[in-house]
Amino acid sequence: MEFGYDDDRPSLTVGGHEHKFFKEVMELVKEQNDATDAENTRHREARNEFGCGLSVPTLLVVVVVVVVVVVVIS
Repeated sequence: MEFGYDDDRPSLTVGGHEHKFFKEVMELVKEQNDATDAENTRHREARNEFGCGLSVPTLLVVVVVVVVVVVVIS
């Protein structure tokens, strides 16, 4: 009875596992950065479509302040 692997390749050393882990982490970081860049681009395009350089939360604050001022004046 034989034990072992079907192929004759040696198993990874600690350094090999470390390198493989580092490579996988770097791939995941790149994927995350690409997703973040794509989301930022979508937000930037939506803001440009809206017609101003202000972000949506900033615009909401401006609208609330204007409404409060109008209510106080009335």
